[in-house]
Amino acid sequence: MLIRGLYGCYSERISLHPIAKSSGELEDMDMVADRVEVSWDANKSKWLVRIQSGEEVIRRHCDLPKNTGEEILREAAQKTLRDEGYQADEAAISVQQLAA
Repeated sequence: MLIRGLYGCYSERISLHPIAKSSGELEDMDMVADRVEVSWDANKSKWLVRIQSGEEVIRRHCDLPKNTGEEILREAAQKTLRDEGYQADEAAISVQQLAA
C-alpha cells in the first residue's frame, strides 16, 4: 500500500523497529542512514530520495515540482527519513541539483 506523506513523498512501508527496554516496554529505535541522496528521476519526472544503510537501499519518489529549491528538497528528504525510521541528519543529505 502506498502512503502519501508531506511534500508528496510516497512510502511503501513505514517501519520503526521496536526494541525491548529492561522494564519490558517498547521503545522506537532510530536507525542511522549511511548515505542519503536526492536527485531528479527523469524517467518518472519526480524527485527521488535514496536512503542507503549498509546493503539496504530504500528509494522513495516525491511529487515536488522540478524547480523545487534545495532547502525544500532537504526538508522532504528529512521527512522521508523519519517516515522510514531513520535519524534525520541534514548534513548527511546530498542534493543533486539540475543543470541550469
